[in-house]
Parts: sequence; structure tokens; C-alpha cells
Amino acid sequence: MEVNLHSIKQQLRDNIKIFIVIGLVLLTVILYFIFKSPDDEEQIKMISSFEKSILMEDIPSLKEMIEVEDDQMQVNDENLKQLIIYCKNHPNYLSNLIDHLYAQYALYTQQLDNQSQVLANKTKEEVEQEGDFYLKKDKTLFGTSYHIVARTKYIQLNVENEDATVKIGDKVIHISRKKPQKVGPFFPSIYHAEGKAQFPYASISIQKKWEIDLLTGNEQTVSSNEQITGDTVEINTKFPGVHLYSNGKNTSLTSEGSNNSASVSFYPITEQQQKVYGELKLPWGNAKSNEVIVSKKNSQSTYELSINPLINGQIERSMVQAIENFSKEVEHAFNKQPVEHINQVQFTTYNIFEQNKTLLTHIKGVASSHSIAGVRLKGIEILRLPKLDPGYQLIIPVRLTFDEMKTEGLTIEGHEFYEVRLKYANKSWQVNHVNELAGYPLNFDQQQSIMKKY
Repeated sequence: MEVNLHSIKQQLRDNIKIFIVIGLVLLTVILYFIFKSPDDEEQIKMISSFEKSILMEDIPSLKEMIEVEDDQMQVNDENLKQLIIYCKNHPNYLSNLIDHLYAQYALYTQQLDNQSQVLANKTKEEVEQEGDFYLKKDKTLFGTSYHIVARTKYIQLNVENEDATVKIGDKVIHISRKKPQKVGPFFPSIYHAEGKAQFPYASISIQKKWEIDLLTGNEQTVSSNEQITGDTVEINTKFPGVHLYSNGKNTSLTSEGSNNSASVSFYPITEQQQKVYGELKLPWGNAKSNEVIVSKKNSQSTYELSINPLINGQIERSMVQAIENFSKEVEHAFNKQPVEHINQVQFTTYNIFEQNKTLLTHIKGVASSHSIAGVRLKGIEILRLPKLDPGYQLIIPVRLTFDEMKTEGLTIEGHEFYEVRLKYANKSWQVNHVNELAGYPLNFDQQQSIMKKY
């Protein structure tokens, strides 16, 4: 019997092809069943399982269930524990979170009737972007799958200290100046921050703990503003911009506010005594305050620092001289004849008539009186400790006393009241502005004046 080898080989090749096709079909079926996407019912169960795991405090299940956007985010037991505690204490948060997950699923599957209440109040973009956890849709060769993903969070850390260290989770942040720092990424949870600040002027470090809530829904970055101070007291300085020193060391603490109401919180207060004083930097020099003793042993919560912005006698005399020169020119104007030429008086200090037409009329009226033979400057009174405006100009109440010499030989005393504004330029005081006052400045006679001259 003759064997056809060619036919046998062809048959074997055909059989191999059949086996390969059958194998591929079987492999495809196996892969389909292995990797096929869960049906709708299973997807819904995933969301309910997520909720149940939180309520049952099932941390291992949550770990398997939750994915992260950033590989640097940690899904650890502590984060999940804080999430569980928060959800139990804030049931509305969990309810809203689950509603959003269902709403996101409804959007993906176009089953909009299922979540009409949520979708009716928000746009599609809002539903997709809100929530600390969201539903992610993945399309594969074998269908569509969904995953619960933790949204990436960041902390905008602003610590009002110049030398501090803050620990948040596994992250340690060094603060070298008062400047916000963006820290992250973080898993959405509640974090316990621990801060430690150094205070070289008090030879002490202070610790502080606080909580940072990153379960905010749609906020990716959460601000945390803190100041590590320890115990504090309030120090009133009257002037803003007064810089504090403790035991002769720089504290970097500066008073804020307005004239007569500026203050600064001083810290930390320790058992040891701290000698605290203030210094105000001015164009004409630095004015130093009195010294106060601050410690925990004192029961005071408020201290007063007194600063004389005139600093010393030389600066004071220069200021008085400027006002005296101006006053003599006012006296000259009173005595100008003929009266029509009063507005032509040449002021070297400050031309008061350019700013005050009422005063010009008043002086003309005095000078034109037939009963007055002349006016003589008799005295100058300047109120001590003048106001200091933000532009470092002194605002000084001044009373000028004049003798009105009558034609019949009588002399009657008269007064003029001004608010004189002085500025410091070229190492001397100059009159920068003058306001006429209607009468006595408040409490003028009750305060010690810089100068009285009769």
C-alpha cells in the first residue's frame, strides 16, 4: 500500500492550525472572564462597599479600595483612621461624598434619572470636580471599569515665626522667614501638625500643636495660618513702628496701629525676667523708650512704653527755633503798614496766607484797627510730646501770646492758636503746614509745654 507523505503532512498542518485557533479562542474566553469589567450591579456595590467600610472601620478594605493620584501620597492607617473618625462625627460629609460618587457614576453611565436630586443642583463639571474622593472611569479592551480615587491635597503653610520647624505627617518643614510655603501632596484626611519655634532673645523654644482639615470637598489647597508664641502680653507704645528689644537683644516684634493707639503683642513670657524696651527709628535719630520688666511672676497683662520722639535737647531746641522763627514772622505781619501790603509779607519759614485766607483777613482786621498802635509777640507755648504722623512729621499745638498796644496807651493781651506741622529736612526742622485753631487745644493748660517764654 502506497503512503502519500504529502497528504499526511498537509493534514498535520491543518490539524495544527485548528488546534491554534481553538487555543486562541479558549485563551480569549479565559481572559475575558478574568479581565471583564464588573457589571452595573457590581459597580454600585463598590460604592456601597466603600461607605460600609468607613462605617465598619474596615481599614484593610479601604486600603485595597482607594487609589491615589500621586505616588507620593501615602494611604496609611492613620490617615484612614482620621477619615473614619471625621465621617462618624460629620455624617453629612459622608452622605454628601457618597451622593457625589453615585452622581458621578450616573454621569458616566448616562443613568441620569437615578441621581436627579444631586445633578439638578450642580453642573456636570461641578459633580466631576467636587469631592475629596471621586470615581475614575477606565476603558479597556474588555470593557469599562471604575475606581475610587483620593484627590491630591496641598497645604499652604504660613507660620508667623522666623525660626521654626513644623511636622505634618511624615513631612518636616523648616521656617527661616515669615513666608508661606506650599507643602504636599497629602491624602485627604485630618492631620495633626506640631510646630517648634526658637526665641534666642528669651533663650527658650516653644512648641504648639494644631489640626489641619484637608477634608474640604473641592479645595485642592488648604491654608494653615499659625503663630507659635507661648504666653503673651500686650505692650502699648503710642507710636506705630516701635521695635522691641528684650535684655538688649533684637526681638523682630514691631508695634502696629495709629498714633496714640499703637501696640504689639510681646512673647514668649517666661519665668525669668525680661527687660523690654522699644526703639523708634526717626529721620532725626532713634528714640528709645523706658524699660519694663516682664515675666510670668507678674500678674500684668498690659504694659506701657513711653517714647519722646524729640530724643534730646538739641533736636528739641531745633524744633522750637523753627516755631519761634515762624511766630516772629506772624508778628511782623500784624504790624505791616499799610494794611493792603500784609499779603506781601515775605515769609522765610512758611507763607501762612497762601493756605489760610481767613487768617489773612483776621490779621488785616487787627492791623487796620485805629485803636491799635502795634502788636508785640509776648510768649510762645508749645505742647510737649507732639503727635507724629506716618510721614514722620510732628503735629504741634502752639499758642502765641500777643500784646495789643492801644493808641490810648493801654495794652491788652491776645492769643492766637495754631496747629503747626514740622518736617525734618537737611538736619533741621521746617514748618510744612499751619492750621489756625478756633480756640484752646484740648487739655493745653493741663500738659507740660516744651517752652514758655514771657
